[in-house]
Amino acid sequence: MKKLRRQLIPILFVALPLCAGSMAATDFAPYDPGSRSPARGGAFVARADDVTALFANPAGLAFLKGLRFKTNIYFGQPALSASRPATGATYESNPRLFRGTLAASWQFMKGVTAGVGFYTPYQSSTVWPYVWPADSTSSKAGLSATVIRPALAIELPGGLALGLGLDVVQAKASWRHMLAFNLEKYPLPRDAYIRSNHEVSGTGIGFTAGLLWKAHP
Repeated sequence: MKKLRRQLIPILFVALPLCAGSMAATDFAPYDPGSRSPARGGAFVARADDVTALFANPAGLAFLKGLRFKTNIYFGQPALSASRPATGATYESNPRLFRGTLAASWQFMKGVTAGVGFYTPYQSSTVWPYVWPADSTSSKAGLSATVIRPALAIELPGGLALGLGLDVVQAKASWRHMLAFNLEKYPLPRDAYIRSNHEVSGTGIGFTAGLLWKAHP
Protein backbone atom coordinates (compact mmCIF):
# COMPACT_ATOMS: atom_id res chain seq x y z
CA MET A 1 0.00 0.00 0.00
CA LYS A 2 2.81 2.45 0.87
CA LYS A 3 4.50 1.73 -2.44
CA LEU A 4 1.24 2.41 -4.29
CA ARG A 5 0.84 5.75 -2.49
CA ARG A 6 4.37 6.78 -3.46
CA GLN A 7 3.55 6.03 -7.10
CA LEU A 8 0.22 7.87 -7.05
CA ILE A 9 1.48 11.12 -5.55
CA PRO A 10 3.59 12.28 -8.56
CA ILE A 11 0.82 11.18 -10.94
CA LEU A 12 -1.70 13.38 -9.09
CA PHE A 13 0.63 16.38 -9.17
CA VAL A 14 0.78 16.08 -12.95
CA ALA A 15 -2.87 15.19 -13.56
CA LEU A 16 -4.61 17.78 -11.39
CA PRO A 17 -3.43 20.87 -13.35
CA LEU A 18 -4.49 19.21 -16.58
CA CYS A 19 -7.92 18.44 -15.17
CA ALA A 20 -8.29 22.01 -13.95
CA GLY A 21 -7.62 23.26 -17.46
CA SER A 22 -10.19 20.93 -18.96
CA MET A 23 -12.86 21.82 -16.40
CA ALA A 24 -12.41 25.57 -16.76
CA ALA A 25 -14.10 25.73 -20.19
CA THR A 26 -13.72 29.52 -20.24
CA ASP A 27 -11.10 30.11 -22.89
CA PHE A 28 -11.57 33.90 -22.87
CA ALA A 29 -11.41 34.30 -19.10
CA PRO A 30 -8.37 36.29 -17.91
CA TYR A 31 -5.53 34.01 -16.87
CA ASP A 32 -3.75 34.85 -13.62
CA PRO A 33 0.06 34.60 -13.72
CA GLY A 34 0.12 32.73 -10.42
CA SER A 35 -2.23 30.80 -8.13
CA ARG A 36 -1.44 32.50 -4.81
CA SER A 37 -2.68 35.95 -5.78
CA PRO A 38 -6.24 34.95 -6.87
CA ALA A 39 -6.45 32.47 -3.97
CA ARG A 40 -5.95 35.40 -1.59
CA GLY A 41 -8.38 37.68 -3.39
CA GLY A 42 -5.60 39.97 -4.59
CA ALA A 43 -4.11 40.42 -1.10
CA PHE A 44 -0.88 38.93 -2.44
CA VAL A 45 0.08 42.46 -3.55
CA ALA A 46 0.82 43.32 0.09
CA ARG A 47 2.84 40.13 0.63
CA ALA A 48 4.52 39.35 -2.72
CA ASP A 49 6.84 36.68 -1.33
CA ASP A 50 7.53 34.51 -4.38
CA VAL A 51 8.76 35.12 -7.92
CA THR A 52 5.23 35.83 -9.24
CA ALA A 53 5.56 39.11 -7.32
CA LEU A 54 6.93 40.20 -10.69
CA PHE A 55 3.30 40.47 -11.88
CA ALA A 56 1.54 41.39 -8.62
CA ASN A 57 4.02 43.82 -7.01
CA PRO A 58 7.57 43.88 -8.45
CA ALA A 59 8.90 45.47 -5.25
CA GLY A 60 8.57 42.08 -3.54
CA LEU A 61 11.43 40.73 -5.66
CA ALA A 62 13.89 42.74 -3.54
CA PHE A 63 13.42 40.34 -0.60
CA LEU A 64 13.97 37.14 -2.61
CA LYS A 65 17.45 35.70 -2.24
CA GLY A 66 19.42 33.86 -4.91
CA LEU A 67 17.95 32.52 -8.15
CA ARG A 68 14.21 31.79 -8.37
CA PHE A 69 12.15 30.23 -11.16
CA LYS A 70 8.45 29.39 -11.47
CA THR A 71 6.11 28.26 -14.22
CA ASN A 72 2.37 27.60 -14.49
CA ILE A 73 0.87 25.71 -17.41
CA TYR A 74 -2.77 25.68 -18.49
CA PHE A 75 -4.23 23.24 -21.01
CA GLY A 76 -7.81 23.49 -22.21
CA GLN A 77 -10.13 22.30 -24.95
CA PRO A 78 -13.30 24.41 -24.67
CA ALA A 79 -16.23 23.24 -26.76
CA LEU A 80 -18.58 25.51 -28.71
CA SER A 81 -21.51 24.17 -30.69
CA ALA A 82 -23.89 25.66 -33.25
CA SER A 83 -26.96 24.19 -34.91
CA ARG A 84 -28.80 24.84 -38.15
CA PRO A 85 -32.58 24.80 -37.53
CA ALA A 86 -33.43 24.11 -41.19
CA THR A 87 -31.61 20.78 -41.22
CA GLY A 88 -31.11 20.09 -37.52
CA ALA A 89 -27.38 19.61 -38.10
CA THR A 90 -25.02 20.46 -35.25
CA TYR A 91 -21.43 21.65 -35.65
CA GLU A 92 -18.75 21.78 -32.99
CA SER A 93 -15.54 23.71 -32.45
CA ASN A 94 -13.17 22.42 -29.77
CA PRO A 95 -9.59 23.54 -30.46
CA ARG A 96 -6.79 22.81 -28.01
CA LEU A 97 -5.51 25.86 -26.16
CA PHE A 98 -2.31 26.41 -24.22
CA ARG A 99 -1.53 29.19 -21.84
CA GLY A 100 1.35 29.55 -19.45
CA THR A 101 3.53 31.71 -17.25
CA LEU A 102 7.28 31.82 -16.84
CA ALA A 103 8.92 33.96 -14.17
CA ALA A 104 12.51 34.17 -12.97
CA SER A 105 14.42 36.42 -10.59
CA TRP A 106 18.04 36.74 -9.55
CA GLN A 107 19.46 38.77 -6.66
CA PHE A 108 22.86 39.53 -8.19
CA MET A 109 23.88 41.79 -5.31
CA LYS A 110 22.52 42.38 -1.81
CA GLY A 111 19.20 44.21 -1.95
CA VAL A 112 19.09 44.40 -5.75
CA THR A 113 17.07 41.84 -7.73
CA ALA A 114 16.38 41.56 -11.45
CA GLY A 115 13.45 39.62 -12.83
CA VAL A 116 11.79 38.76 -16.11
CA GLY A 117 8.46 37.12 -16.83
CA PHE A 118 6.23 36.01 -19.68
CA TYR A 119 2.53 35.19 -19.62
CA THR A 120 -0.57 34.99 -21.78
CA PRO A 121 -3.46 36.90 -20.14
CA TYR A 122 -6.09 35.56 -22.55
CA GLN A 123 -6.54 33.38 -25.59
CA SER A 124 -9.59 32.38 -27.59
CA SER A 125 -9.99 30.28 -30.71
CA THR A 126 -12.69 28.67 -32.87
CA VAL A 127 -12.13 26.18 -35.69
CA TRP A 128 -15.17 24.91 -37.59
CA PRO A 129 -15.35 21.80 -39.82
CA TYR A 130 -15.23 22.03 -43.61
CA VAL A 131 -18.98 21.39 -43.94
CA TRP A 132 -19.80 24.33 -41.62
CA PRO A 133 -22.51 26.31 -43.51
CA ALA A 134 -21.39 29.71 -42.18
CA ASP A 135 -17.87 29.42 -43.62
CA SER A 136 -18.50 32.59 -45.65
CA THR A 137 -18.68 34.41 -42.31
CA SER A 138 -15.97 32.55 -40.40
CA SER A 139 -14.36 29.14 -40.59
CA LYS A 140 -11.57 29.93 -38.12
CA ALA A 141 -10.90 32.78 -35.69
CA GLY A 142 -8.45 33.52 -32.92
CA LEU A 143 -7.57 36.21 -30.41
CA SER A 144 -4.56 36.19 -28.09
CA ALA A 145 -2.18 38.39 -26.15
CA THR A 146 1.25 37.91 -24.61
CA VAL A 147 3.10 40.02 -22.06
CA ILE A 148 6.85 40.15 -21.41
CA ARG A 149 7.88 42.02 -18.26
CA PRO A 150 11.47 42.72 -17.18
CA ALA A 151 11.76 44.38 -13.76
CA LEU A 152 14.27 45.62 -11.21
CA ALA A 153 13.67 45.79 -7.46
CA ILE A 154 15.79 47.57 -4.84
CA GLU A 155 15.62 47.12 -1.07
CA LEU A 156 15.78 50.48 0.70
CA PRO A 157 16.56 51.18 4.38
CA GLY A 158 13.84 50.50 6.94
CA GLY A 159 12.36 47.43 5.24
CA LEU A 160 11.12 49.44 2.27
CA ALA A 161 11.44 48.17 -1.31
CA LEU A 162 10.81 49.75 -4.70
CA GLY A 163 10.19 47.87 -7.94
CA LEU A 164 10.04 49.13 -11.52
CA GLY A 165 9.09 47.17 -14.61
CA LEU A 166 8.50 47.47 -18.34
CA ASP A 167 5.63 45.73 -20.13
CA VAL A 168 5.88 44.69 -23.76
CA VAL A 169 2.39 43.57 -24.84
CA GLN A 170 1.61 41.93 -28.14
CA ALA A 171 -1.97 41.21 -29.25
CA LYS A 172 -3.12 39.37 -32.35
CA ALA A 173 -6.46 38.64 -33.98
CA SER A 174 -6.91 36.37 -37.00
CA TRP A 175 -9.84 34.97 -38.92
CA ARG A 176 -10.52 32.94 -42.04
CA HIS A 177 -13.57 32.64 -44.26
CA MET A 178 -14.49 31.37 -47.71
CA LEU A 179 -15.44 33.76 -50.52
CA ALA A 180 -17.60 32.70 -53.46
CA PHE A 181 -15.91 33.50 -56.76
CA ASN A 182 -17.46 33.56 -60.22
CA LEU A 183 -16.93 35.45 -63.48
CA GLU A 184 -19.84 37.23 -65.15
CA LYS A 185 -18.50 36.72 -68.68
CA TYR A 186 -17.49 33.12 -68.09
CA PRO A 187 -19.96 31.71 -65.61
CA LEU A 188 -18.95 28.54 -63.87
CA PRO A 189 -21.31 25.58 -63.35
CA ARG A 190 -21.14 26.35 -59.64
CA ASP A 191 -19.39 28.85 -57.43
CA ALA A 192 -15.73 28.35 -56.69
CA TYR A 193 -14.61 29.25 -53.20
CA ILE A 194 -11.43 31.05 -52.25
CA ARG A 195 -10.00 30.83 -48.77
CA SER A 196 -9.47 34.32 -47.35
CA ASN A 197 -7.06 34.69 -44.42
CA HIS A 198 -6.80 37.86 -42.35
CA GLU A 199 -4.60 38.86 -39.44
CA VAL A 200 -4.07 42.03 -37.44
CA SER A 201 -1.51 42.45 -34.69
CA GLY A 202 0.01 45.17 -32.59
CA THR A 203 2.61 45.78 -29.91
CA GLY A 204 2.37 48.19 -27.01
CA ILE A 205 4.72 49.27 -24.23
CA GLY A 206 3.73 50.14 -20.68
CA PHE A 207 5.31 50.68 -17.29
CA THR A 208 4.64 49.29 -13.85
CA ALA A 209 5.86 50.20 -10.39
CA GLY A 210 5.43 48.79 -6.90
CA LEU A 211 6.19 49.76 -3.33
CA LEU A 212 6.40 47.31 -0.41
CA TRP A 213 7.17 47.87 3.26
CA LYS A 214 8.14 44.90 5.36
CA ALA A 215 7.27 46.21 8.80
CA HIS A 216 8.58 43.06 10.54
CA PRO A 217 11.03 40.40 9.33
